[in-house]
Amino acid sequence: MPICCTMMCSTKGEKQSKDSNNLMKSKLRNNNRSQKEGILNENYTPRNKRPVEDFLKLQGRFKHLFNKENEQQRREIQAAVDANWEALQKKCDMG
Repeated sequence: MPICCTMMCSTKGEKQSKDSNNLMKSKLRNNNRSQKEGILNENYTPRNKRPVEDFLKLQGRFKHLFNKENEQQRREIQAAVDANWEALQKKCDMG
């Protein structure tokens, strides 16, 4: 389970008020509740989906995937990324 931390900082050396401490505790409780219940919130939607090849080309360790004989592997990787994206979208829509 990922650890999620929320921190409220005071300015100019002021001590945090009781209200800000209560607000922070409330946010943590709500965040922990949503993690336990499995609620997903989509906080970023890309405008244009780019092909996974754009990212693979930037990294030399994937150079072998751009040989003609590995074209099928690239298609399989793209299909897996697309399937994972669709699954994530469905989970977010259910929440």
